[in-house]
Amino acid sequence: PGFLFIGPKVSHFADCRFRSGIKVRRAIQPAFMVSPIACCESPKPVRKDRQDDESVISTEFNKMKRISQVILFMAGALVNSWVSAEEHIVKGIVTQWRPLVTFAQPGDTVKFMNMIGHDTEALEGMIPEGAEGWKSKLGEEGFSITVEKEGAYIYKCTPHISTGMVGAIIVGDANPPANMAQIDENLANIKIARNMVNRAIKKMKKALENKAK
Repeated sequence: PGFLFIGPKVSHFADCRFRSGIKVRRAIQPAFMVSPIACCESPKPVRKDRQDDESVISTEFNKMKRISQVILFMAGALVNSWVSAEEHIVKGIVTQWRPLVTFAQPGDTVKFMNMIGHDTEALEGMIPEGAEGWKSKLGEEGFSITVEKEGAYIYKCTPHISTGMVGAIIVGDANPPANMAQIDENLANIKIARNMVNRAIKKMKKALENKAK
């Protein structure tokens, strides 16, 4: 009692004789013993604080995974916008814009160069509804705008509008642009160099006709 024998079963006894002459039988002890208490013990349960730690780690891992997926999606969208958007250059040549008509798509950028002695300003009532107008400083080299709304944009150089420095930007593929009727109607509101603005509008319409061919 008190020990569990593991191993070969005890099958024989050894005789021992003491000085008293009494003969006893002693079982031969096996090579090793294991406490019965140890054998019957169940596995120790995982500590609660350890379980909590593992739960926190799992939650944080899933959170970081979702954040990484969102970042990758946004980065992909940003790269696509960079790839698809174009930059168009308009130059001030003496007292003319070159090109006079610029074709663009929503999200494109128009940059104005060779601006010594020039500025660029959108004509009121001659840009798409909801679009933002613009006005650069005189001689502001590299001034740029981003066109978001589809339609036609008519702009001028203030010092040289009377010599015909009027340009047009057409955004989108609609032909004619959705705001063409609005531009024709607002022509009457132009007080300075109306004939030059009208000439630029006629050249824009001609460019649209050529594009449609």
